[in-house]
Amino acid sequence: AGAERGRRVSPLPLPSHPDPARFRHLAEEPGVGFVFTDYDRFEPLIEHCIRVGVPYAVYTVHRCSARNINQLWIDTAAAMRLVVAHLVERGHRQIAFFGDHRNSRRYRGYREALHQAGLPYVPSHCLFASGRADMAAVVAEEFLASRPELDAVACSSDLRALGVMTAARRLGRGLPEFGVAGVDNIGEIFPGMPRLTTADLMRRQVGAGLVDLVLALEHGAAPMTVEIPAALVIGETT
Repeated sequence: AGAERGRRVSPLPLPSHPDPARFRHLAEEPGVGFVFTDYDRFEPLIEHCIRVGVPYAVYTVHRCSARNINQLWIDTAAAMRLVVAHLVERGHRQIAFFGDHRNSRRYRGYREALHQAGLPYVPSHCLFASGRADMAAVVAEEFLASRPELDAVACSSDLRALGVMTAARRLGRGLPEFGVAGVDNIGEIFPGMPRLTTADLMRRQVGAGLVDLVLALEHGAAPMTVEIPAALVIGETT
C-alpha cells in the first residue's frame, strides 16, 4: 500500500518492551511516519508521536479506542453476525459456536446473531478450545458426536473451521448439508486450503487504510477513526 502511494514502507520489528529512546531517535528522521499494530503495547510511542507531531496510525484490531486518535479497526462481532446470518439463510437452525473464550467479540456476535434470527441461545452448543486445526479436529469430533442435533458450526477462526470440517467428515456428516464457516479468510494467504465460507477481515484494505491515515495526518488532517467492514466469502462448506 505504501509503494502504491509513492512511499517506502519498512517493517520495524519492535520488542515486547520497546526502547523509548531508540524510538525517539527514529522519529526524528525526516518524512517518517509510523503504523502501530496495537494500542496498549505501543501507547508510550504513540503518545510521543502525538506530542511531537509525527504522523502515525494505529490498528486497534477489534475494538475502537475511546480516545481521539488516528485509528482503524474491524468489528469482529459484526463479522461473526455475517457468518451466522448466512448459516440461518441456508436453513440451519441448530448452530453451534467454536471459539477461544466467552469474552471475545466473535462470541458476542454469535449470540447477537441468534437473537436477531429469533433462535434460542443454548450454552451447551458452545465449544471453547485450542485454535490449532489438528487439536480443533480432536475436540470438535467429541463435541459433535455428543450433539447429533447440530446442523452447523460458526467458528471464530478459519483454523477452527478446518478442524470442524475434519471432525464432521470422520463422523459422516457431509458438507455443505452440515454447515461450517469461519472468520479470517486465511485462504487468501494460503490458496491451497479448502474453500471455506468465512468472513474476510480485509487485510489489504486494512493495510491501505492505515497508510492513508498516516498520509492524511502528514497533510494536516485531524485524527480520525476508520472502520473497515468485514465481507462474507461463500465457499464450499455452506
